[in-house]
Amino acid sequence: MGTQRTDSSEAKIPRNVFYIVTLLVLVIFLGVSHQSIEFLQIQKQQTGNYFRKPTIILDNDNLTTLNNFTAPVSPSLPASALEALDLFWIKDVIPSNSRYTPGDGNESRGTKLMKPFPCEGDPLDDRCRNERIPQGGYVSGFPEVALTPETALLCDENINIRLGKNSETVCPQDPTCKKCANHYHDTKRLLKYFHRGDEERRERLRKWFPIPKGKESRDIIVCSVNFGQLYLFLNWACSCWKNQVFDVRLYTWIIPTDTKTYDILVALGFNAEPLDWMSNGTKIHVMSPRYDGHANVGAHSQINSITAFASNFAVQMGFYTLLMDVDMVFLHNPFPWLHRSADRRDVLGMYSPRWDNYGFMNSGFLFFVPTEKTKILLESYENLCLIKSISDQQLWNVVIRHYAFRQLTQRILPRQIFFLFWNSLEKYGYHPNVTKVLHTVSDHKASRLIAINQWHFNDKCPFWDRSANDQAIKYHLFEA
Repeated sequence: MGTQRTDSSEAKIPRNVFYIVTLLVLVIFLGVSHQSIEFLQIQKQQTGNYFRKPTIILDNDNLTTLNNFTAPVSPSLPASALEALDLFWIKDVIPSNSRYTPGDGNESRGTKLMKPFPCEGDPLDDRCRNERIPQGGYVSGFPEVALTPETALLCDENINIRLGKNSETVCPQDPTCKKCANHYHDTKRLLKYFHRGDEERRERLRKWFPIPKGKESRDIIVCSVNFGQLYLFLNWACSCWKNQVFDVRLYTWIIPTDTKTYDILVALGFNAEPLDWMSNGTKIHVMSPRYDGHANVGAHSQINSITAFASNFAVQMGFYTLLMDVDMVFLHNPFPWLHRSADRRDVLGMYSPRWDNYGFMNSGFLFFVPTEKTKILLESYENLCLIKSISDQQLWNVVIRHYAFRQLTQRILPRQIFFLFWNSLEKYGYHPNVTKVLHTVSDHKASRLIAINQWHFNDKCPFWDRSANDQAIKYHLFEA
């Protein structure tokens, strides 16, 4: 009988080795579990008002950890607790059904930023401010103060490119353009007197256009009008009524330039700028009653300058500002579309299909986002209106092409939606169900609007005024 041999003692793994392997596996498991909770700690303290502990950016995998940390606090984590934790919520990381969605009413649906701190997401966001730098200085290469004729040098051919047809920036002996500006002193006087009532004007606008609770700003429409244009302005108001867009009186700051127009607008319930600033002898040339829409004639140039002054004032106050000519028709409310397009932009403008100094942006429909860059731009534009001869569109396009404003963020609005009604409707895609705004440029505005069933100024409209209508009839302004 042979002897049996057993290797069980040699085959067994030493107990101490087993313990070591088990311990290593446990350490690795704990390490992986820790790494699965993704978070970012900002190690550096930020400048300005952001001296604080490291910031934690939460994602959905952190919720369990946060739950363990804050469970004793409240079933719904209050904003004060988040403030104490110094947490920033980022879009699309906290689900809307999470118990960490703050229970503070209308503003708490879905995800939410507890603090607006865009620098962590994009350090080049224009809102990333270093508070030690003067206003505007946080955007490198952008003017910190507004340009003037002396600093813009619009008539210097080495600085300002000239595109074809040009009349506003040609002054061979003076790069500032001042010597060739025929209306320099008149416009300077106009600007001076307009701003004398700024304190009262600021209070008036706050009363007329209160900012809704919980909002930082609101929309405002700015335009100027003379009695010779009143029938066009009232047709725009009637188009908003007919198409059920909105009550224009809730949005519109209108600057009349004569007493008759002011009285009519006030009687109709508009927020019309008082004529106090004109009581010192400032005069706007009377617009011809034969005015049928031709741009840049007579008082038209002065009125456009006033619209620029007023728009700058509104933007400096922080309003989202729509600068608008009076020859418009609104088929639908443009503001929701404009706001969806305005994120991280400064200016949106209607298309001007020209390749000379009159293009590429139409100066009769401009939507300004109240950014720091926009404020510098419009203050500059106001200063440069002093050298304007007749064409605000030339000046506007020269200014936005200026090398100093290279970082201006701007876009042209699609023509099918914001339609420039010049000649052929079908050729450029006009459709009443698609087009939101119709801008009737050039001559014979009323007759062309009548031809496409977009003339709404009549005695059925609540903004009807017989005197404005009678004048248009008297001078055949409804005839082609």
